[in-house]
Amino acid sequence: MYSKQKKLDQIDADFQKLDSLLTQHKSIGDLFRNPGVTREQRMALIKELGVSDMTRATLETLIDNRREKKLIKFVSVMNRLMAANRGELSCRVITAKPLDAKSRSELDSVLKQFSKKDEKVTVETTVDPSIMGGMIVEIGDRYIDMSRTMFIQSQETPNPNSLKFLPGRPVLDSGVGTRDFPNIQSAYCSPLAKQLFRVEGVKSVFLGSDFITITKQHDDIQWQVLKPEIYGAIMDFFTTNLPVVNDDIEPPASSVSSEDDDTTAMIKELLDSRIRPTVQEDGGDVTFVSFDDGIVKLKLQGACTSCPSSMVTLKNGIQNMLQFYIPEVKGVEQTEDEVDKKAKKEFEEFEEKLEHDEDEEEKEEAKSSSKK
Repeated sequence: MYSKQKKLDQIDADFQKLDSLLTQHKSIGDLFRNPGVTREQRMALIKELGVSDMTRATLETLIDNRREKKLIKFVSVMNRLMAANRGELSCRVITAKPLDAKSRSELDSVLKQFSKKDEKVTVETTVDPSIMGGMIVEIGDRYIDMSRTMFIQSQETPNPNSLKFLPGRPVLDSGVGTRDFPNIQSAYCSPLAKQLFRVEGVKSVFLGSDFITITKQHDDIQWQVLKPEIYGAIMDFFTTNLPVVNDDIEPPASSVSSEDDDTTAMIKELLDSRIRPTVQEDGGDVTFVSFDDGIVKLKLQGACTSCPSSMVTLKNGIQNMLQFYIPEVKGVEQTEDEVDKKAKKEFEEFEEKLEHDEDEEEKEEAKSSSKK
């Protein structure tokens, strides 16, 4: 236990040192972001920083995975995690000008509201005139624009690659249902979804009545890095007064129609009344596609699309309930439309390109080494 704590203390000291160096010497951060600086030069710089072997290995992994441009943000996130390990609550404040007595009083009121009694709070303040007045506070999982008193909260979903964001105001009008945007091409009708797709690492966007579910591209992307950018995108959008979607939204396919036979109508009724509300609580949705030869075909959306437990939900949850109430149901299958297939294909091609580029880079490095 002592050894583990000693290692954590060393990492804590390393990242505090890095934060200080990056703050005092902007040129260090520029070297990591500059595409003209080689991997070997970056590695040499890391050795000169005088950090522990564990921290050096972490920074080298960051470079090997082409995330060196995220160094400053990564150091900031690590310092907040280390503060939490020390039992401190970390708070980031962005202001248009240095805090005056009135702003400090407003900030103290927020800190008191969201911190526990006697909990130590560390405050990191940054002046950014581009926010045009007011104050933005990030404390824990809350993002607060004090000039507009907007609170954004995030909630985990059963899918570790999806997070549910609650902006504290309606997203889609009541009765509209949900909207799923599996890729940026499908987001042509939604200014909000398009803005969220501009955040690097966002794979898909799903909108509900009062929530937004974001699915990230892969496990290597950390939510601690992604969340602040998503908070900012949501905040920026709701200050524009643009519509969330600008086309007429059709009712979900699961709505009962006069053309449905009795069995299909019962399936849709169960989906709407018992199943969809539960799935939506986890940041996703499920819509009816067809019922043929005893097989119900459904489309999973939002957090459900790439969730590791989606098949468990489909078989153990939805299928069991439908079969319990409707004996005609023999099974439930997931289906994908052309947009989903295209999005999946594009993502797979993107992953293949990344792997190919990495292989080519390794070959070039091997050639360079052999020449030496």
